[in-house]
Amino acid sequence: MFKSIPKSVWILSVISFFTDVSSEMLYPITPFYLESIGISVVLIGIIEGLLRLYPD
Repeated sequence: MFKSIPKSVWILSVISFFTDVSSEMLYPITPFYLESIGISVVLIGIIEGLLRLYPD
């Protein structure tokens, strides 16, 4: 069953998986990073609110 799937599809699947995992890990710490580079908490809230208007 799995032998019929080409190697390139397996490689792209693994890459896609790790890309998704890394983006999910970075999402919760993004506000802390933005605050550390000097962006105000109010602006971070506005950015987060705007991003929630456009779901994936």
